Amino acid sequence: MKNEFSELRQALICWYPFRKNWKVLIVESADSVMKEYLNQRVLCVDDGNVGEIDSASGRRYDCIFLAGTLEIYSGNKTELLRKMYALLNESGVLLIGFRNRFGMKYLCGKTDDLCPVPFANYEENTRLLSKQMVDKMAAAAGFTNAFHYYPLPDPLFVQAVYSDDRVPSESIHDRVFPIDPFEGSALFPESEMLRTVIEEKKLQDHANYILAEYRKKPRPGNDVYPTAALLSADRGEEHSFATVFLSDCTVLKQPIHPAGRASLETMYRSLEELHERGLQVVEQELTDEGVRMPEVQEETLLSLTGRLIREENRTELFRLFDLLYKNVLKSSDKADSDAVLDNDWADGRGQLGPVLHKAYIDMIPYNGFWTGNDIRYYDQEFVRYNCPAKYVVFRAVYYTYIHFPQLEQVIPQYEMKEHFDLQDNWNLFVQAENRFVADNRNWKKYGKIYDWAHEDKDAIARRRSVLADSRRVKMYHGDREYNVGLLMGVFDMFHIGHLRLIRRAKEHCNYLRVAVLSDELVMKFK
Repeated sequence: MKNEFSELRQALICWYPFRKNWKVLIVESADSVMKEYLNQRVLCVDDGNVGEIDSASGRRYDCIFLAGTLEIYSGNKTELLRKMYALLNESGVLLIGFRNRFGMKYLCGKTDDLCPVPFANYEENTRLLSKQMVDKMAAAAGFTNAFHYYPLPDPLFVQAVYSDDRVPSESIHDRVFPIDPFEGSALFPESEMLRTVIEEKKLQDHANYILAEYRKKPRPGNDVYPTAALLSADRGEEHSFATVFLSDCTVLKQPIHPAGRASLETMYRSLEELHERGLQVVEQELTDEGVRMPEVQEETLLSLTGRLIREENRTELFRLFDLLYKNVLKSSDKADSDAVLDNDWADGRGQLGPVLHKAYIDMIPYNGFWTGNDIRYYDQEFVRYNCPAKYVVFRAVYYTYIHFPQLEQVIPQYEMKEHFDLQDNWNLFVQAENRFVADNRNWKKYGKIYDWAHEDKDAIARRRSVLADSRRVKMYHGDREYNVGLLMGVFDMFHIGHLRLIRRAKEHCNYLRVAVLSDELVMKFK
């Protein structure tokens, strides 16, 4: 069954190295999205329900994918996995995707279709599984060499994937934002839980979803496999990419859809053009798979910025942004004097500053490394023609203050605006950026998902307050004969007798609900 968000589910597997000559079996009852996607990637795809699969058929597969099947299967799960073992060839791979009963969202009090009541993930009869439980079942079925991937934040909208070999060492809030389609029960913001889990190095225990990989035989020693991936599946078929980190210390940037090949080639050319103009860029090679790069070991520009903020080093921060602006001006010739400016700049006040023929608008701290004395750029996908250079600097300033709110305490934003003469056109640039983001992130199509990403911290605080108030009642009044009492009456001429009745009833319970009977009921019973 499809819905308007079903294509986003491709991000769950689009980074995985399915071979072109593989035969794949999908054991899934949900929808056909995975099958449709894999049909473009591998030789053959079969699908079927658990009860229809016959291990004695003689058909063998290179990969079997169980997505959300194991949690809801009511039979003997180990026997099911033994059947999967028999269906795989000797070098075959079993992929099992399942929701983790100790996932962050459940710890925060969130719910879903498998856990409709907050904290029911801890109940003995829960259908949710843990990593240890699935590993034990797979081992009992004959599989060895378990390896785990952790798609974040969940399988509905995967934005990043980490693994046993690679987990994040610092905040990823610019990359991953949790969503909550089953709104209304959280007692703690999941985004803060994610930050804490990463800081405490507990992601492997508390990821919401686990994609476990099991094999009959150990992985070949020369096998190159993904250790992490960054996904942008919500940006339309032309701009959706997977950035895959591989075990051989290379990075592969590949389009999620065939329509993205043109954008990938544009990105490749942009970096080559920056290199030709004397700027530092990451080495790259354009292949049939995508753009392959070495995994750069230099400090990211974002990490450097955060370090300078913690050190309260105003001088170096200004110097860094000055260098960035210098590189922006160096990246392109100025536009012709008679060039027609985009409508975004038509209402510009004061001086827009230098207008570039070709502005690489992603020359910001999110897309650079620090060489020690210069900036090395990568991922320059978006280009705007006849664009003010200050718009690029605006983006660098704007997103840095969003990522590091504490920067305001070191350099108030108005100082940065004055330093680059952005005050007059700041609002103009904000409006242009909002239009760009709305288009790039498909707000019209995926607006509901971004609504789900909003964490109402006031509502969370109110829920916690209700629990705290309930606890205080118990502390101050002790346990009464009943927790909740119900008193019904007509109360048509309210008097002292009614009040005394209510007081006496309240003495027997912690909470008393008083109901007023309708005229129709009174006439019927009295």
